[in-house]
Amino acid sequence: MQESVIKQVMGPIPIPAPRLFTFLMFSVLCSPLVFSAPVGDGAGAARRPLDLPSGGATHAEEEEQEAPDLIHFYGHDHEGDNFVWVLDISGSMGDETGGELIDQLKMEFSQAVTSLSRTSSFSALAFDNNLYPFDMVSRMATPSRKNAAISWCNGLIAEGATCLTVAAITGLEISRTRQTDSTRLIFVGDGVPYCYGEVDLEQSIGDIQNANWEHTPIDAVYVGNQELGLQYFQMLTESCNGRLTICQ
Repeated sequence: MQESVIKQVMGPIPIPAPRLFTFLMFSVLCSPLVFSAPVGDGAGAARRPLDLPSGGATHAEEEEQEAPDLIHFYGHDHEGDNFVWVLDISGSMGDETGGELIDQLKMEFSQAVTSLSRTSSFSALAFDNNLYPFDMVSRMATPSRKNAAISWCNGLIAEGATCLTVAAITGLEISRTRQTDSTRLIFVGDGVPYCYGEVDLEQSIGDIQNANWEHTPIDAVYVGNQELGLQYFQMLTESCNGRLTICQ
């Protein structure tokens, strides 16, 4: 083995005998120094300065930054990192028959949007027999965007019919403009989908399910007092893996 070491170190250069003896003695004396380093489990050898985490952030800090938002809306918490609201502003939500329903909606929406962190994205859509989108794209919750959304909501007026089905499908389209780990559609309304035609609850639910091929959870807040409306909202949340909040 010593001969092979000599050949490896010195190459083809011949070594005179006296010098060879001296070299061999030096190798024997120094071999403990060469081979006495602890081997360990290899972890130390694998670590280099380039392995240090970028910016010095710990794994726990990275997990905390990526945690979803928890917002409070109509008395319940909703967890996610991409929120799309679909808001009923039909005539029954107004002062004539709905009392303060739309005023409460505006207050709840403003508080929920204000609580969003910068790491979340959101958008909103209001509807009667027409659609009134805040933005057809879900974007990050910057302070200026949150203020703009609150101003938009405060300017809504309750009137018209309840074209709920097309509003829900459009809300799902908006939710898909932002690919995240936890998207939630939050629906607020007080009745059945009436869009100047026959009311078919099962047809409406089927159309929404067909448009929800990504299986986005749809939470709903029912603020009405009609049994048929409550039945519809129960069907909607149960078929779309959501949660129903009844606020009367």
